[in-house]
Amino acid sequence: MSKTLAGQPLAIDVERNQLVIRIGVDTLAFCFETGEENQPYDEKVGDYRRQFKVVDKCKFARAVGTALCNEAGAPASGLRGRLFSRLRAKH
Repeated sequence: MSKTLAGQPLAIDVERNQLVIRIGVDTLAFCFETGEENQPYDEKVGDYRRQFKVVDKCKFARAVGTALCNEAGAPASGLRGRLFSRLRAKH
């Protein structure tokens, strides 16, 4: 476990009747940078190639938060779609 807030892993809890989701900005950036979508396999070089690097972790985290909020009004796709499909599967 990281000693800094920026390096904290994903944590999900219910606090005062609210679902609270927390993740450190370093952890969020690392997960994006090393994720499969950002590091596709390049047949030409025979290795994985990172496409994007997070330069400003706080700005990136705010953009992720905005995207999650904006998705709430969108059709059931992306995170919202995966969340609801998993909820339906469990109940």
